[in-house]
Amino acid sequence: MINENNHIPAEVVRYQNENGCNTSELVASNAQGDIYALSRIDSDGMPVPIGLPLFVIVKNGKAILVTGSEAFKLSHTLFTDK
Repeated sequence: MINENNHIPAEVVRYQNENGCNTSELVASNAQGDIYALSRIDSDGMPVPIGLPLFVIVKNGKAILVTGSEAFKLSHTLFTDK
């Protein structure tokens, strides 16, 4: 979740930087935790393709990077109409 200073948690920013991204966005909060999508935005504000989706789930103060097939599964649950 965005902390009391309206900032992305430090662990999310660390994963963002380690994976060549420059933007993190809180996309959902559910039983899994607060889910952040990592991405790269160019100087014109346009998204840059980074390959596979990347997410960070933060729950109880612990951050977990979600990549590969698990990220595709998570993406499907978050961004498809039910």
